[in-house]
Amino acid sequence: MAFAEDISLFFDKTDGFAVSATFKAAAIDVIFDNEYYAVPGEEVDVESSQPAAHCKSSDVASAVIGDALTINDGDHAGDYTIINVRPDGTGVTILALEEQ
Repeated sequence: MAFAEDISLFFDKTDGFAVSATFKAAAIDVIFDNEYYAVPGEEVDVESSQPAAHCKSSDVASAVIGDALTINDGDHAGDYTIINVRPDGTGVTILALEEQ
């Protein structure tokens, strides 16, 4: 069941956190994230990050691995390939991305 609250405020480009993106020729607003993480190693940790787009689930209901997503503005503007689709049950779907 989707979250009952209005999440559109989060996806507001003017007063919220969103940037413009294009998914399957449709303009959508997403929250771009490039989360840092470390994978523990035997002697040293391996540090990396995972670009992701937090989207309204209704905007990306047809998303599958291999689809393209273009971030149109902001520091991370560019073309990405979707490598994982994770609906979180609150009306938001997180698309794990790989830069093309």
